[in-house]
Amino acid sequence: MPEPSEHPAAAPIGEHPDAKPAKRLRPSEETLPIDAYAEETATALESFWNGSAGDHDSALALERVFTGKMAWHDGMWAPGNPLVGLGRLQALRSLLRTAVPDLRLSLRRPLRSGEGGLVLGYWRAEGTQTGPLGPSLPPSGAAVSWEGSVLIRTQPRTAAGGTDRTDRTNGTDSANDPNGHDAANGQGGGEASGGEGTEAKAATAPEGPEGTRDQGLVGVELWWSWDPTFLYKQMGWIQKAPATAEGVEGSKEGPGGGADDGPAPPPADDLAMRVAAGAREAYGSEAEAVAAAEAAVARAAAAEAALAEARAGGGGAEAVAEALAAARAANRGVVELYFHTYNTGHYGVLDHIVDPSYSYLGLIDLEGRRGREGMRAMMGGWRQPLADLRIGHEAVGAVGDDTVAFRWVIRGTHVSPGAVLLGVPACPARPRPLHVAGVTALTLRRGRIAVKVSHANAAVTLGQLGAAVPPELPRLQAEGAESAGKEPNSNFITSLAAPTTDTAKLVALTEAIQYKCGTYTDADACNSDSRCSLDGRTCRTGLWFDARWYKGRAYCEGSLVDRNLECLASATTQDACTDGCVWKTDEELGSALSAAFDIDASFADKVRADIYFEIFALSIPGMNPQKNGGVCTIAGFWNQEFDAVVAKGAEAYTGSTGQDYPVALYRAIEGDLIGTCSAGTTLSRQYECSGARANETACGALGPSCEFRWTSRSNGYCAMVNPLVDPNDSFYKAVLESENACFKATASACASTGGPINTGVTPWEALLATLPSYATRGATERTPSPAPKPKPTGSSPGKKRTAAPPPRRYMHSYPPFRRAPPVARKL
Repeated sequence: MPEPSEHPAAAPIGEHPDAKPAKRLRPSEETLPIDAYAEETATALESFWNGSAGDHDSALALERVFTGKMAWHDGMWAPGNPLVGLGRLQALRSLLRTAVPDLRLSLRRPLRSGEGGLVLGYWRAEGTQTGPLGPSLPPSGAAVSWEGSVLIRTQPRTAAGGTDRTDRTNGTDSANDPNGHDAANGQGGGEASGGEGTEAKAATAPEGPEGTRDQGLVGVELWWSWDPTFLYKQMGWIQKAPATAEGVEGSKEGPGGGADDGPAPPPADDLAMRVAAGAREAYGSEAEAVAAAEAAVARAAAAEAALAEARAGGGGAEAVAEALAAARAANRGVVELYFHTYNTGHYGVLDHIVDPSYSYLGLIDLEGRRGREGMRAMMGGWRQPLADLRIGHEAVGAVGDDTVAFRWVIRGTHVSPGAVLLGVPACPARPRPLHVAGVTALTLRRGRIAVKVSHANAAVTLGQLGAAVPPELPRLQAEGAESAGKEPNSNFITSLAAPTTDTAKLVALTEAIQYKCGTYTDADACNSDSRCSLDGRTCRTGLWFDARWYKGRAYCEGSLVDRNLECLASATTQDACTDGCVWKTDEELGSALSAAFDIDASFADKVRADIYFEIFALSIPGMNPQKNGGVCTIAGFWNQEFDAVVAKGAEAYTGSTGQDYPVALYRAIEGDLIGTCSAGTTLSRQYECSGARANETACGALGPSCEFRWTSRSNGYCAMVNPLVDPNDSFYKAVLESENACFKATASACASTGGPINTGVTPWEALLATLPSYATRGATERTPSPAPKPKPTGSSPGKKRTAAPPPRRYMHSYPPFRRAPPVARKL
């Protein structure tokens, strides 16, 4: 069987050698929000894929540029099964990095932005397969590489419902889909997940970048298109058809195993199929289509010339923008005729819309044919075997000056007698329905299509044709889902002897407050306890921890942070905020912190916002800017001297890469912020620990101030030990070991892990009353906070509900050194 055409070795990432490089913005042109979004997204995607399993920092980078319910359509699986939510995407990263631990991915810069809120890019990944890729592909030791394209649909941040910084994991492991997606719960295709055939994609996509400057953009759907066939073969996969009981034809195994009757038919309102029908019916005859093609090419060529003239003539940004919009619209008109020809076989159109030098990089092997003959061969390679072929698109837009990108969908039945598709002959006795999808970019020159770059999954297509069984891939659960239902027994801490050391008392107090808040069954009881906070219908631990306990342990006496905490404690109203302190309203604090999420913010403002996140994370009970209208802060955080600190940090930040960013930043300025005593390295140290990520050995090599915490049987992360904690304390070690044992246990062994315990040795009330020696009673007593919490609106916990001890999630839920302040949590 002829193989799908290989990517030219000398080509740039994902692009044909004849294709022109993406144009960078000229200095005279204004950088639009979508261009800034594209650059930030490229950085976030590289950071994510080059991070390891359990690397939460790189996942946070994606949260800034995608919604929490973003639909990720990946070329590893058949169309219509997107990974919905960042948790499932993290599981995909874990799958690939288990197989290729040294995976390195890069995107070709800049990503190309365009109309309709679309962003197009090309990527390449490489590494060595030293681990298994599912049960079918054991470690081979082979050097592997693979590449593809990415198409992102964005919306203004407000239209997409903000950044959706809620729980994204949804650990459902459904059997409804070979890959663990559950359409009923928004995990598969369809409208709920932003899958195929939804009207919403066309209705809500913004028409262009205008009007989005103030809100910024956020990605809502992404097509990560590539052909895993090349990767599988490098790992040792051999393509061969499975034998049936009769030994005549391939079985009808689906890509996830089990019986498969082929792809499901499209829904009645399928967007791509409606586009296909419209393209087919656009012209009554080939002659009409040819006349339309001649006119469309003339318009596109004229628009291209007008754009070049506007740029060369210095007509200003408005004139260039108008010319660019006209050129893009004209190019889309040519592409509409491309779809008409594909659906009708009116090949006379190609004599007008295809450049004589046309070249193609895609799934069909054209045996070296180029130009218009090459385009005919490419279309005929699909039309001949699929007599009922329909091809449409579900996302389309012009990007850059000369390119139109789209997510295409082909449906049809491989049944035509004597026809061959990808080397597989049709069998009229067993029709093979096909559902193929991919991403294509058409580059136009003088109004004609000159280059086509296309990526799609040949392995899935061959499986649908009955010619191969693609490698078996595991079901993807959201990262952390394998630990779902496996929580340490919340009563375990009551089986230990009464705490006697400050470390033990802090751990016990933290667990006891969490337990106590979980027992409140109505809003009034929850609000009356200053240690608790009402979150929807659930009473959770609130801001009870006093950051002044960290003096001498995480910051130095007399430092900026120390003096800021003195200002916080000195006043809860603006009039009382004096003596080197300055009052900052909730809105002013929010504005200072929001630069971290603003793609248009300056680099210095982003660094400043990151610093503010760190220092305002250290607070004291009752000092809540949302309740009090603001907080009393040290004036030294808002003057020229602090500007110099920010500049020093930005300089150090600029010269670093990857996980070294925050380490370099805080090494440069932590003396200015937290002082130069023995506690003055805490800021950089926490990032040194997190830099070890999911590598338990690397974490241990960093010394006793870092510790590895398991979150499931196979995943975990490295974190800094709380500065108030002695990691060798026996009480602390007992709790940590019990937690790690529970998360590493299998689901079946969960209940028996650790054996029986004798709860009630130390009652909860005794644990609540046990305070570390440095704690002040005002910080933990059961008294209302200085500004009483407002009554919640809407629903509240039912008063008659029977309370149950809440499951304890992680021991590090006691206040860590780095904790987002209340004002940051609402951004």
